Amino acid sequence: MADNIRIELTGTEELNRELKRLQRVYPEAAAAALYAEGMAIMALSQKKTPVDTGRLRATGYVAPPVQTGQEHVVEMGYGTDYGLAVHESTWIPHKVGEAKFLENAVNERKVGWAERLAKRIKENVERGIGIVALSPNPEIASSREEGEKRGKTAARKTLKARKEKK
Repeated sequence: MADNIRIELTGTEELNRELKRLQRVYPEAAAAALYAEGMAIMALSQKKTPVDTGRLRATGYVAPPVQTGQEHVVEMGYGTDYGLAVHESTWIPHKVGEAKFLENAVNERKVGWAERLAKRIKENVERGIGIVALSPNPEIASSREEGEKRGKTAARKTLKARKEKK
């Protein structure tokens, strides 16, 4: 004769609500963590950016996270037409900064990246911090345009200051 086993689950509604909350919260926490890491990379990169007029350094930007499928992408860069040439010209000596300023910053931050990101995601979930990632094809151009405006302003100020010294 078989013994009857009876199992009664309580709190399944609360469990389902919490699972749904976590399903929403973790991607938002991950997007926020990724964006924060992008900002840290940019801050380091700007310290390494060569400076003549200050325009290039001033145009650094980090665009908000974009979600495509299961991935979050954070774009960062510099909003000038000559930034790539300065970045790649390793043979040109700089009084301030260095070539490969963005690449070097990424490589430096790569060490311990997974652990840092995991820790930041966990902290974000605990603190309720998150970013709703943008849908694909955001108007990232606005970030570049804003960076370009800041760069032109910085360049004008530097050139004005140089003229006043003469």
